[in-house]
Amino acid sequence: MKVLFLPSVTDDLQKLVRILVQNGYLGSYDSAISYVTDIIEYIQRKIQIAYKRKASISFRPGLVDLYYMTYRRSRRTIWYIFFTISEDSYLIRQISNNHVLNGYFEN
Repeated sequence: MKVLFLPSVTDDLQKLVRILVQNGYLGSYDSAISYVTDIIEYIQRKIQIAYKRKASISFRPGLVDLYYMTYRRSRRTIWYIFFTISEDSYLIRQISNNHVLNGYFEN
């Protein structure tokens, strides 16, 4: 099994490190890097066994089989990982959280 990330997802995760520190969510870049690393490792460990839901049509224009899984990182933050499956590969297409996607999902 392979877990691949679109370049745009990798870019977003790098931006997340800066956002976490600059906006005061975490106190240091080391903490922010650890936070993002935890998200990546969770995806790699759990994607094959996690409960997968089919994404709403609004999230998948042009994609027939877009799925998502969730990662509850804290009491206040749920991460949504959107991906497609091809044979033995998972392609991560987007990662966002409930603070951004508020209203699209029931928590």
